[in-house]
Amino acid sequence: MSTEPNPSFEDAIAELTQIVQTLERGQPTLDESLARFERGVELLRQCRQQLDAAECRVKELVEIDEHGHAKFREFDHQATVEKGKRERTASKKKKPPTEPEPLDIQIEEKGLFE
Repeated sequence: MSTEPNPSFEDAIAELTQIVQTLERGQPTLDESLARFERGVELLRQCRQQLDAAECRVKELVEIDEHGHAKFREFDHQATVEKGKRERTASKKKKPPTEPEPLDIQIEEKGLFE
């Protein structure tokens, strides 16, 4: 199991798949199960952030006209790179603990774990 702080989306999904399979088999101890569950929640949050960022990028690149056709705009790649750097720097700073947001990812419906 990887403990990489910000794995790629694909690596996070692969690790999450392993965690779910292990938990479904019921083999780990309670403490191990809780640790894996916590890691799974962390991975889900990272995946959600990556999906949200990708959605924002697509919205920056594409507009829909009144006829429902895609209109592409110029994309300022450098501004996106700088924004990503600022976000990574900000995320490394300590933040006060907050209530976890409910995760509305429905993995089974997407067929990721079949």
